[in-house]
Amino acid sequence: MSACFTYVPVTPTAVPPQEEVRVRFTDEAAIRLAREFGTITTMVESQMEPLGQDSLALSIWIGRDFRGTAFENVHQRVAVGRHEVMEVRRRQLSKPRTLIAGTAVIALFAVFIDRVVLQEDPNPPGDENPPPPPPQPPWIGIRIPIGWR
Repeated sequence: MSACFTYVPVTPTAVPPQEEVRVRFTDEAAIRLAREFGTITTMVESQMEPLGQDSLALSIWIGRDFRGTAFENVHQRVAVGRHEVMEVRRRQLSKPRTLIAGTAVIALFAVFIDRVVLQEDPNPPGDENPPPPPPQPPWIGIRIPIGWR
């Protein structure tokens, strides 16, 4: 569940290689990278690794829109300068959010089970049989031959 995670700010040097992070760019970097992405975006989720003292390599999963095809696992690598990166956030499990989400799921499941299992019998108790349904008028059909043999 995505509600069970939060993103906490980290420095780019504290991120281990190949870990998924959320990176926010400057507006100038977003415009420059629009040629790579096909759209202007100031935030991406990617894997990040340093390329040197002044640049970072981002491996962005672009196969998200192609699930079930050969392109599903395609990543695009782009290089950005450290001065173009405004913020890096690491995804971290949030115990309070996970507890709240888990409790909500269990409560909804309990309500569902209560509604399904404990349904009352809509027929009142007694020895009487319900009246029979009214008789149906006889069906008159006309047969039209469609094909010839």
